[in-house]
Parts: sequence; C-alpha cells; structure tokens
Amino acid sequence: MQLRFLHRKRLVPFACTKKNSVVILLWKWWSNRNRLDHGERGLTRGGIVGQVVKFVNDLNKEKAAPKLPARREQRWRVPPPDIVKINSDGAFVQETMKGGWGFVARDHQGEAVIAGAGRIAADQTC
Repeated sequence: MQLRFLHRKRLVPFACTKKNSVVILLWKWWSNRNRLDHGERGLTRGGIVGQVVKFVNDLNKEKAAPKLPARREQRWRVPPPDIVKINSDGAFVQETMKGGWGFVARDHQGEAVIAGAGRIAADQTC
C-alpha cells in the first residue's frame, strides 16, 4: 500500500518523514476529537500516539517491502477453428458449506456454445 494524498488536484506519494509523522498525529487527534463530539468513545493520548507509531511503522515496512513485478493482463483468446474452449470457475465457503460453479464453452468465433452454473451444498457428515 502506498499512501497518497491530494495536492493541487493530483495524487502524490506520502513519504514517512518527521514532518509527515506530525501530519499523521494531527489527523489521528482530529479523528479522535470527532469521535468524542459524536458521543463515541475516544482514545487516550497514549492510544493516539500508539496508533501514529503503528501507522508510521506500517508505512515504513511497506516502503521497505520488495516490489513484485507487475502482472500482465491476460485476455481470453479464441481457440482454433476445430477446438471448443471451456472456461470454468467455482467458489466454496467452508463456514456455510455452500458454494457455486459455472462454465462456458466458446467456439473459434468467441460465441458461446453451451454454458451452465449451479450451487453446491456439501454434507457435513464426512
């Protein structure tokens, strides 16, 4: 996560310097004051300072983290004339033991030949 802020109608990177740490402190202090003004529970001074320190440390860790190479956008390509291409996907939520699936088969012109979808409800007695 690279933090950016709006400056003169454009986004610019927000580096973690001492000056910016003061800005973060003021922002957290202002946010805490707004909570109190709206009847919500606020933080102690130590709590605010702790959040600022954590925020700055997280930004510094993010800055030091190695950058991963950018992923190339993959686009679907039509298959050769004698091939039907089948794409499928599915999802499952373990907590509810439910999910779903779907597929589509396309010809060499990208037209759908057949498609289907369904739900999955697993038996928990396994």
